[in-house]
Amino acid sequence: MKYIISTLAILISFFFSFCHTEKKAPQEKPVTVTEITFNFIGDLMMHSPQRDYAKTDSGYDFNPVFEYVRKTLQSADFTVGNLETVVNSEKPYSGYPCFNSPEEYLKAIKSCGFDLLYLANNHIYDYGSYGLESTIKETEKYGFLTTGYTVKNDSLKSYRIVKVKGVKIGFPAYTYGTNLGAQSNKSKTTVNVIDSAKITNDIRKIREMGAELIIVYFHFGNEYQRTENNYQRKTEEIALKAGADIIIASHPHVIQPVRFYSDSSANIDTGFTAYSLGNFISNQRWRYSDCGIILNFSISRQDISRKFSLGDVKYLPVWVYKGNTGEKREYKIISQNFKGGLYPEYISKKDSSAMIQSFNDTRYIITKYSDKIMPLK
Repeated sequence: MKYIISTLAILISFFFSFCHTEKKAPQEKPVTVTEITFNFIGDLMMHSPQRDYAKTDSGYDFNPVFEYVRKTLQSADFTVGNLETVVNSEKPYSGYPCFNSPEEYLKAIKSCGFDLLYLANNHIYDYGSYGLESTIKETEKYGFLTTGYTVKNDSLKSYRIVKVKGVKIGFPAYTYGTNLGAQSNKSKTTVNVIDSAKITNDIRKIREMGAELIIVYFHFGNEYQRTENNYQRKTEEIALKAGADIIIASHPHVIQPVRFYSDSSANIDTGFTAYSLGNFISNQRWRYSDCGIILNFSISRQDISRKFSLGDVKYLPVWVYKGNTGEKREYKIISQNFKGGLYPEYISKKDSSAMIQSFNDTRYIITKYSDKIMPLK
């Protein structure tokens, strides 16, 4: 009997203890966010003097050109630029007005961490459709992704969608036209020309293929004009209406404004258009064309809602030096934050004045139209 009473007492005690135990609230899943950083630069030109300066006993070496900006370019998750030259080893190398460059140029660009190159520009048909196809082949050889053209029966290349840190991003690209050569329906590969119906259909198709964010590139605008024109704004409107999130552009060979916008129906809380990033490297030595910017920005995706937020948008002014560095004649891209302003000793007072002027010009045109963009330090 004592045993039974003792057992009942234990069971009753356990019952009351169980009834009064507080239920723990279910733990919420932690909010995870994916952040991606980008670097975008403008035109990668190749005038004849650039090639001549890079000549070596065994070929060409363009690596010194990017020496001072390499780490900055490599610091982003994804780096993009406009390759404004054909690369075709079967044709003679040439500069303006018909560009064809050595493959060593691609090798140097790749060493800087470039991931994707735009081929939709007015010089990509300088050697006809074959020049475009040879450039695609050469860039693939060095591990680049490229965009800005349509390949028959190849939607992956035609609607360039890249997975960056697990996020699917579409990178369609278009040019206002080409200088030489004409589009042919017989060609397997054709450059993308700005057309409202094509832009709209492409963006729709890219969404259907799973792109979560779309960054459109346009090669447009008036050369050497420092603000955008009506054609650029109308083309921008077409892309935004079709569903573009961010627009990057070049062609004027000078820097143009960056303008921001918000659309509640967009997939990102704030978008922007950079109308022209200027020349990253060229032989254009005059004011406004001897410089460009590295445009750096981040985007964040909340992995539950799948919505995107625009992070800091920053710019780094760069200027192109051409001259004797003490060892040989070279081109050098020099950024505003070069060693805290302790610029190389070989830069003359005349060059220094032009460089500082270009940095001031850049700051003026970038900050005049928006206070949402800040210097990259």
